[in-house]
Amino acid sequence: MIYTPNKLNPLHFALSFGNIEASQLLFDQFWEQISDNNFTPLHAALLGDLHQIVDIIHEKSGKQQEIITKFGNSALMFAAQSNSSYLNNYLSTITLQNLQGTTALHISVKNGHFQQKLLQEARIQDNNGFSALHYAAQINNQMAICNLVDKEGDLVNEKGDTALVIACKYQQPYNLLLNQTMIKNNLGQFALLIAIQNKLPITALLEEKSLRGRLQETPLMVAAQCANEQAVNMLISEQKQLRDINGCAASMYALQNGHYNIFKQIFKEEADLSLCFRCNSICQELKCEQTILDLINRTQRKLQQQLLE
Repeated sequence: MIYTPNKLNPLHFALSFGNIEASQLLFDQFWEQISDNNFTPLHAALLGDLHQIVDIIHEKSGKQQEIITKFGNSALMFAAQSNSSYLNNYLSTITLQNLQGTTALHISVKNGHFQQKLLQEARIQDNNGFSALHYAAQINNQMAICNLVDKEGDLVNEKGDTALVIACKYQQPYNLLLNQTMIKNNLGQFALLIAIQNKLPITALLEEKSLRGRLQETPLMVAAQCANEQAVNMLISEQKQLRDINGCAASMYALQNGHYNIFKQIFKEEADLSLCFRCNSICQELKCEQTILDLINRTQRKLQQQLLE
């Protein structure tokens, strides 16, 4: 008999892929064999959601229910992954974390499921600080979000990200997570900035428009930088005169990134002599379109003339 390096046998594969016919043919020969990683036929049957095989293994022996793989995964975790109805059989290992710090609740949620009976594991975070709510936000698992947002809404991962920020990073709907606004992560980012970068709707996040990033960049500056015209239109009236830590204006962010239409829109609202000089310098360095350089020079002459009057 030929085995894989971890001594996975043909039954492991047949079960894991949900092949009931092959599993039945191979069962008698292999059902007691466990891989080098302690992966059992029961684990594989739960992964493949093969109820008939699970029942047979339960009848023959209860030992496999108690075995934990060398990666720390329990029968409960495999049942959670396939959303198996056998979860109740393995609740003795609830709150167990595998080597990555992952729980059965984490596994259930990030596979698009949610089981109330796993709520005892709420507020447990994995090795990267992710809670079940973070995983739910990644894939817009709305059932899980609704059940977890009040229990885990204050948790952040090791980067300081809330579930709201995670939802914005993964370009997922975030309306169920709006109790997490006004929280910055370790990089000074917050949900509104990330939503602008990913060109998500931002109306529900405008409560954060007064916040700034690590370099004191405003949401308008980020909108200009990534050519988010809709966000620019929503923010320009309030933020057009603000500067970042280096004295840069939003129009400079647009100019440095070659977004000329947005530059022209913001520049006419922000322009002063100092800004004209700096934008002129940027244009010379980046070899901008002549029309842009002409606009800056015309504006500069007009402002100088106004000073003389």
